[in-house]
Amino acid sequence: MNAYNHYHRLIIKAWLRQQPQGIYEVHHILPTALGGTDDKANLIKLTPREHRLAHILLASMLDRNQWCAVHAIEKRFPYLRKRWTHRMWLRMLNAARNRRH
Repeated sequence: MNAYNHYHRLIIKAWLRQQPQGIYEVHHILPTALGGTDDKANLIKLTPREHRLAHILLASMLDRNQWCAVHAIEKRFPYLRKRWTHRMWLRMLNAARNRRH
C-alpha cells in the first residue's frame, strides 16, 4: 500500500472517530503550504502519534517541508521519536531516489 492510501485511511479513521481520547492536535488535511485553508472542513483532530504519522506520509508523498513539521511534533512529544536503524535509513533513501526517477 502506498503513502497516499495510508494517509487517506488515517484521515478517514480519524474523521469517523468523534474525539480522540487524551491529547489531540488539529491537523490540516490539505496542508496550508499546498493551498489548504483554516476552514473547519480542512481540519481534523489527531492524536500526537497519528499527527506525526500524517506528516511522515505527506513528506514521503510530496517531498516538501513536511519533515519540519515531523521534527516539531517530535520536539513537543519526545516519546514519539523512533530510533532509526541503518536499514530504515536505507529504505527511506531508496524510496526518495525512486520518486525522483
